[in-house]
Amino acid sequence: MTEKESTYWQIRQESWQDSTEFSDYRAMLKIQEMVQKKDFENAQKLIFEYIEDIEAFQKYQIWDALKDLMYWRLRWEAEPEVRTGETALEVFKLIDEFGIIFYDNVNLGKNYVESIWDECFGIALELAKCFKEQTFEKLSWEDIFDFEYKTF
Repeated sequence: MTEKESTYWQIRQESWQDSTEFSDYRAMLKIQEMVQKKDFENAQKLIFEYIEDIEAFQKYQIWDALKDLMYWRLRWEAEPEVRTGETALEVFKLIDEFGIIFYDNVNLGKNYVESIWDECFGIALELAKCFKEQTFEKLSWEDIFDFEYKTF
């Protein structure tokens, strides 16, 4: 077992073996137990591992939300039949979710979004091409967040 797999991954494995979901609560209990036993070194390691895991999850959330937004924006442009109130609500929901994730994770910032922009666009474009040929070569921030999604 590597050093990285020590306490944090042991907690996850125990959770899976117990057929329960891993939870933040369980990780915090393990940290509390270590502190009470004055095992500060392992408690600190677990905290750092936990922070890394949270950051990775936050990055994934932003990446996934941005990809989904780009996908729906591409479909909106290329497929008039997709321009329904239901689709507009889905886009607004995604914009809202992205905003919550983005602004709650200021440690990642716009630089992170810019670093994944082209990758997300490429994936969204490939997904959208499954439905109809796309004319966009690139999407800007304004193309997604400042566009008026009108259904009429």
